[in-house]
Amino acid sequence: MVDKSNQGLGIRMVDKSNPGHHEAPCHDYFYHLKHVSFCGFHPKDPRYFGFITKHPAVQRFACHVFESIDSTRPVAEAVGRAFQRFYKKYIETA
Repeated sequence: MVDKSNQGLGIRMVDKSNPGHHEAPCHDYFYHLKHVSFCGFHPKDPRYFGFITKHPAVQRFACHVFESIDSTRPVAEAVGRAFQRFYKKYIETA
């Protein structure tokens, strides 16, 4: 699941492989929008979504790729809107 807000982009991975258990995050990571340099979905197979992040303290980058059952285009569009809000807020305060 992708959680978006003006404060950043949060990625929450939920394990749904065992339907008898409650949905509990098995991993919980948060990436601030200022550290995300690219995001998008695969043009030929929109089940794939990815984004690139810069480490906040060292000169290191990471690529995060996720596969969905359905198209990830709405996810990429939602993240794009979050980028627009973040940039607008940044310009207003700069």
